[in-house]
Amino acid sequence: MTAAYRSLSPKLDQVWRLLSLLPGRDFDAEEAAALLGTDSEKTMHCLAALHAEGLLAVICREGCSDLRWQIPTTLRSDAARYREQDVPIEQQEQAINRLLGWVQPAAEWAAACATPYRASSQQALVANRSRADRPELDAPGALRWLTDHHETITGCVRIADDHGQFKRVIALAATEWPPARHHLIDPGNWWVADTTALRAAEALNDQEAAARILDRLGVWGRRTGNHEQAIDYHCRAADRWALLGNPVRRAESRRRIGHVLLARQQIQDALELFEAAEFAFEQIPTDQGRRNLGLTLVDIAAAHLAADRPDEPSSNDDDAFLDAFSAARRGYELIRAHAPLDLTSQARALVVKGEAGERLHYTGVLDDLRKARDLARQAGAVSVQVAALDVLADALRRHGAQADAAAVMVERRTLATRLRS
Repeated sequence: MTAAYRSLSPKLDQVWRLLSLLPGRDFDAEEAAALLGTDSEKTMHCLAALHAEGLLAVICREGCSDLRWQIPTTLRSDAARYREQDVPIEQQEQAINRLLGWVQPAAEWAAACATPYRASSQQALVANRSRADRPELDAPGALRWLTDHHETITGCVRIADDHGQFKRVIALAATEWPPARHHLIDPGNWWVADTTALRAAEALNDQEAAARILDRLGVWGRRTGNHEQAIDYHCRAADRWALLGNPVRRAESRRRIGHVLLARQQIQDALELFEAAEFAFEQIPTDQGRRNLGLTLVDIAAAHLAADRPDEPSSNDDDAFLDAFSAARRGYELIRAHAPLDLTSQARALVVKGEAGERLHYTGVLDDLRKARDLARQAGAVSVQVAALDVLADALRRHGAQADAAAVMVERRTLATRLRS
């Protein structure tokens, strides 16, 4: 061990050893303060002192909103070894429990801020708005917080699982859904958290939690190209929702099977499922039912557009585009009316409506696509923003605005690079 370590005061020595309990590769002062049970100011002094001794490194990770720290790789095993040798197990357990006690409400609060249109999020926002330690975040800020802390959240899922805290496992895994939905975290981490949460739900015999997790795993399967696996997860989720007597969620699971079929270019099969989901949501006159009806109509519109083959012209093309435009327009109106805070879905609806309108040579298409881009930007939905820019660039080229189209493509490439990284 270095001379710097041997010269540490007992307090700093204890802090450095305990920091090796943090499960992520790096951490911020908020995580460290929670683990140590001290306030932010004292924690920052300790971190700065350890950095001055060369026992902590400051790292700059692109997109991070706060300064982050890291025990250098060459010293991490030493810190863990000395912690195991010299720090009583009771102190280690207390530190872990402090971390778990902080991360769950903090992550749930950020997830609620990231998805304020959900009924459960609205309840959390109302219950916690008066707390001075919970400043309300806008959706992009909440997504950044969750993305910055996703390694810690996933690590805490594993720790809670090891400690048999199964309700905490389920709650923590759910907080990774917003950044995963926006393609902002590595699907591998999302997969680990949700498979662990599924085991926890089954251990508790919590059928509702298991159904929600199966739906999330199905989305993960579709996005990673594991289509058979995705269909299996969504079918299992739909069966559980049926047993629970929840027609809204059952129809939603079946709608997601339609997404998988659409990704596999099984257009007619996807349309049949979307139309069945549309019928189910038509019977549910609640805000949730109307929002899901709007989402389904946008799916139907996307399926009509996907059925078009430029190399196979058909006399029915205009009819398909008209059906797509009509479905997307009504879907957008329903989402805007019944989920005004769901900017991501509104943006997606406008992208599909704009694409259909462009193929029909309608006016107002560019305005729709620019609005879609702006809504996606406000929501932090980078993937939807990229889709809006794709269609906008094509529309500008068809209108002869080559310079504007080139500028849009530069913006699109920048966002796509960020999405891949």
